[in-house]
Amino acid sequence: MPVEQERAQNVTPKKKRKRKMGRPRVERVYHVIEIRDWHWDYMFGVAVTKFSSGPYDDFRHLVIEGAILRPKALAAAKARLTCFAEYRLVESERKSTDQPKAVGWISHRGKDYSANLHMPADVLNPVLQMMAAGKYRYVFMEAEKSYRGEAAIRLYRFSELLTEDDLSG
Repeated sequence: MPVEQERAQNVTPKKKRKRKMGRPRVERVYHVIEIRDWHWDYMFGVAVTKFSSGPYDDFRHLVIEGAILRPKALAAAKARLTCFAEYRLVESERKSTDQPKAVGWISHRGKDYSANLHMPADVLNPVLQMMAAGKYRYVFMEAEKSYRGEAAIRLYRFSELLTEDDLSG
């Protein structure tokens, strides 16, 4: 047997090194909603479910309807945002060790567009006062890129003013 063949039989193929994959880069998409109408719903009653934290149930949320100004690529023209007051998000509770992934979710399919926004319960009253005074005219949301019509909202803000930068890339 020639020497070259003998060497070829004894050589083991080198293993390919696997590169450690970093975290995938999350693409951000900015949503801008112009507020056209809003209403506030409130419910109070005796707790009847095991999920209640006390003897009463309290459910309050702000519903905002408006025009979608950004992103332009969506088929929907109107948005419906529901803001839920969360007692577990009040100032004293925010210092927990939780690692939240989102402050809400956007869902859109065809001409339907809705978003659920969670806010600290102690912020609801000032937001309602600003809404009643007509001071908030826009809602800005930074979300992850949609996957199958769903997107996690990383942050949102209410604003009276809109700039060119808010509508451009």
